[in-house]
Amino acid sequence: ENSIKPTRPNMENHWRQAVCYSAVKALYDISKVSPILIIMDDFHRADQLTREAVTSMDRTLSNKEIQRPPVILLIASENAQNEPDLNTFSGKRHTLEPLSRIDIVELVTSMLPGINYDANLSENIWLVSEGWPGIAELLVRQSAGSTDDYRLDKLILHRLEDLNQSELSLLAALSALDTECPTHAITSDKNVFDSLSTLLKEGFLTELALPDGAVIRITPLIGSFAKSLISTEDYKHTVNLLGDISEKNNHLSIAAKFFLTSGDTHKSTKILLTLAKTSFEKNDLATAGVWFEKILQTAPSEFPFNDILSPAITTWRSLGRYDLSTNLLNKVDLDRPALDLLKLELTFEQGRHLETLEMTKHCLEAPETTLALLIIRSSSLLQLGRHRESPVSYT
Repeated sequence: ENSIKPTRPNMENHWRQAVCYSAVKALYDISKVSPILIIMDDFHRADQLTREAVTSMDRTLSNKEIQRPPVILLIASENAQNEPDLNTFSGKRHTLEPLSRIDIVELVTSMLPGINYDANLSENIWLVSEGWPGIAELLVRQSAGSTDDYRLDKLILHRLEDLNQSELSLLAALSALDTECPTHAITSDKNVFDSLSTLLKEGFLTELALPDGAVIRITPLIGSFAKSLISTEDYKHTVNLLGDISEKNNHLSIAAKFFLTSGDTHKSTKILLTLAKTSFEKNDLATAGVWFEKILQTAPSEFPFNDILSPAITTWRSLGRYDLSTNLLNKVDLDRPALDLLKLELTFEQGRHLETLEMTKHCLEAPETTLALLIIRSSSLLQLGRHRESPVSYT
């Protein structure tokens, strides 16, 4: 296309049509002598003229009114779902899934037979490559000490050289999510949308159409290389920007992840608290338990844990997560009798009756002993079959 130019601007369409016609005619001529197999890899990076020529070929090959030539056209694209030229193709579509753990084991053993095989290598390669064969092969070759030009790090860094700073920062920031990000969570910002479009077009990211909406699939390995090419300030700024955009678009769980990555635990805790309380009010205790646990793990030290004591303890009790309940009690600010009673109740509910008796042995002589303590002690004695020692008479 670069070496042949139309003589006048208005000849552009005529020239392009002539190129496409010539390509199809050449196929016909060659196919009279021998069947043809055409393989086009990385179609997502093809220029416009190539796309038009391929579309013309497909149109001819699928025309039932003419004798079909013995030609097979195989096209591979990293992002076929978002290829308008491929969506109208007449041929069959096959989606290649990532390799499984078992597949990776077979790949590693076939490339590193005998004494070079490391039992832990397959698992590490599967985790890093996410099952993508090309990356997996390069990782195996790299682990074997390959010094050729096909090292994974060299190939990735070479591809990243074509990206500008905004695109690199976005690619690095998205890797904070590990796997996927809802497309609509971040595309309301024009600058982000433009950078994202480039990353999708160049194959650094892929977009999948799911029943709940499109999602962007992220490869953390590539994101980590992009992160190495930008400053810490640019990375944190972009991560925070994506957090603000996601929060504005009401994708709160995504926003919380971004803020946690940037280290803004005040913003992340505020969002996690909203998510936890909303789930709790809907009686979705399994989800509420996840959000409360995240608050327990990541909230700043000055966070008022007393504010989540009642709903969090209730949630974790129903889920049998007494370990989390105990950890929360170590962070709250309660008067000693109330705190001791809660710890006692949790110990009893776990069936730790001997420990319950040890915790309540003082209550037999203490003048401030409450009926609740006596009932718990009595219940533990009954569970242990020690009825006569019960301090409570049920008459």
